[in-house]
Amino acid sequence: MTVSQPVDPGPVKGVGTAMYPDQLRMDRFDVTCEFHRKTDSADYSLHIVVKTMNDFSKEFPAFLAQCTGTTTALRGIGNEAVQCAMKNDSDMLHEQVIARVRDRAFVLTISRARGPQAAADGNPLSNETRNTAEQIAGSLF
Repeated sequence: MTVSQPVDPGPVKGVGTAMYPDQLRMDRFDVTCEFHRKTDSADYSLHIVVKTMNDFSKEFPAFLAQCTGTTTALRGIGNEAVQCAMKNDSDMLHEQVIARVRDRAFVLTISRARGPQAAADGNPLSNETRNTAEQIAGSLF
């Protein structure tokens, strides 16, 4: 597991650089988390990036640009959530969700061995990846 915070999260939105004891500075929770698990048969990884945006209408398109494939709109996962179609190889399934909750963007990328966890109901996003994205979005509300 690796967790990293931004070195300098910048000024607090709306109040310059002044901080008051009763304020909760959301950008201090900006973080990148990486989880890896290796078994005899496969490698698994979960990568989450959370970033507070000063102006989401200008900054969120840069997050969407991280998708190198086709995007599909997702409902019920934050605001403007999309699934990004990623190149899959014969052994690994790669899934990505890019979304925002208010002024906070998140990018979820999951890579795992192909198997029964892949969507079987015609939904291109596996239930596990959708559930993880819903939990991230819910924790950002």
